[in-house]
Amino acid sequence: MTNFKNQTLQEIKDNCTYENCVLQLYSDIQQLQNSNFHDCQFKNEVVSIYGIANCTFHNCEFEELSIANKIETTQIVDCKIEYLNLEALKISDKTLAFIHPNNSIGKLNLHWTDLKEIPTAVLKIRTLESLYLGNNYITEVPENIVQLYQLHLLDLSDNAIEKLPTNLSQLQSLKVLGLSGNKITQIPGIQNMKQLSDLVLDKANFSAEQQKVICEYLPSCSVYFE
Repeated sequence: MTNFKNQTLQEIKDNCTYENCVLQLYSDIQQLQNSNFHDCQFKNEVVSIYGIANCTFHNCEFEELSIANKIETTQIVDCKIEYLNLEALKISDKTLAFIHPNNSIGKLNLHWTDLKEIPTAVLKIRTLESLYLGNNYITEVPENIVQLYQLHLLDLSDNAIEKLPTNLSQLQSLKVLGLSGNKITQIPGIQNMKQLSDLVLDKANFSAEQQKVICEYLPSCSVYFE
């Protein structure tokens, strides 16, 4: 295995170890395998990797890390990632155990990943401000989602959710809540969510009377029923 230390590089390769390197990549990465990164800074606005296997990222920094096709036997530990984009990723480990809770992640996109539940690993990332879980098969939202107390945006649109946790209103930093295309008929504690700026409820099962009450509870919120 080749070792790179304290270098500024424009490309990364398989079967290498990178330590304390500054990486300004000149192109997207098609496949990456059997490489380890320690204390590295990725300077691109977006680092796109189409397939990754048997890699470790430890104490690395990214603005946006986008993994587009598949990820296998890889660990992301103690990293600072402003935006982790896993949309439509083929994830064999639906627990997302490869994302350690001690990462600092601001925004996480899990649209179209065939999830049937919100992974416990996600609920432990306390730094999350935006969480996108739309177009999956999620049927319920666990009460411990309120652990994500910094959430500003929560998108649960187009799942199969029938009811929401009774303590949802404890997410007092939440500004945008997307619930369109689910089976819910009520939002517990909606009267206590006056901090919301946008509430998206199109393709949901709310009667005209319920819609009126929601709008009365949230006079400063833009509520979308269609």
